[in-house]
Amino acid sequence: MVEQVPTEVCDRCGEVTFSRETAEKVRRMVQAHSQPTRKVEVETFAFA
Repeated sequence: MVEQVPTEVCDRCGEVTFSRETAEKVRRMVQAHSQPTRKVEVETFAFA
């Protein structure tokens, strides 16, 4: 999970997107196996 990711919102349709630079930074973080800043517990539900 990545928090506080900057987004851009389309003025016409409201779609939320990421800039290329932001997407690239997230990709580098994941590929580098960066250390997380904290750990969270997540509730999980089974769909089936």
